[in-house]
Amino acid sequence: MDNIVTTEQLDYVADNVCGDSKRLLRKLGLKETTLDQVFHDAGFGIREQVYQGLLKCKQTKGSAFTFGRLVNALRNIGRADLAENLTAEMSDIPPGENKVLVKVTVKSEVTTFEMTTSFIGSEEDAKSIQSDIQKKLRKMRKEKRRGLNKILDKILK
Repeated sequence: MDNIVTTEQLDYVADNVCGDSKRLLRKLGLKETTLDQVFHDAGFGIREQVYQGLLKCKQTKGSAFTFGRLVNALRNIGRADLAENLTAEMSDIPPGENKVLVKVTVKSEVTTFEMTTSFIGSEEDAKSIQSDIQKKLRKMRKEKRRGLNKILDKILK
């Protein structure tokens, strides 16, 4: 995810970030004076101001201005929706499939374990994976208990 940002990605963000543009550009490291200059030079169109600001980030940061950094900055300003859409838009997701989040929570008397991951697939795939993970975790717990019981049996004999 840490590839160099393309102009296509800059276009996508400029088209969609709107009112959060200055916050985004600050998160990406532009100083206030540079922001003011970019917004003044780009005129009154917010889309062009954002695009020019993103270009300025790309020019000043060079190879440090990565796709991952852009996505993280979007998340940090509360635009996880745009970050996820950008990620999906820029990846080769087959028609009819989405980036799906799978969350599995396993609770025991002692602790709670949560695991979250994302992948490209359908909602049905996500439910199937979630179910498989839960089954495997239950099986592992049973096997662990059996092993402990065998050890206890040997000790108590």
